[in-house]
Amino acid sequence: MCELVRRCAYQARGPRDPVVKDIDARQGAQIEVREIDLLAANKDITSFHLNIGLCLQGGGDPIAFIQQCPGRIQSLLVQDYKGQARWKEIFSAAEKTGRLQFYLLQRTDGLFLVQREGDDLLDFAAKDLQYFRQLHG
Repeated sequence: MCELVRRCAYQARGPRDPVVKDIDARQGAQIEVREIDLLAANKDITSFHLNIGLCLQGGGDPIAFIQQCPGRIQSLLVQDYKGQARWKEIFSAAEKTGRLQFYLLQRTDGLFLVQREGDDLLDFAAKDLQYFRQLHG
């Protein structure tokens, strides 16, 4: 017998988390729900890859999202947004669940760990890795 496993890779499309407007059937009032909260509430999705930089850029709280999805965060893309990442708390929350498999270090769209200086891509990677090791221990 084959087991179906659902995984989700979600990336916000803009600078703020997209909002879905819905009607609350019980009260007949319009409510706003962030797409990321709808995904977190869907227990059929078994794992997430969380981009810390985009989460912060969109006004989200990566620690709260990790706590909303216990045991479902498979990987973290370690990028910062304007120095907002609380790394010790983020790492602790993600590792507490026992399901985190790996960290990814990537430079995209102005999101990074170490400020870019010069044009040497291998040097950037080495500096990011060195800084990650300092942050993580």
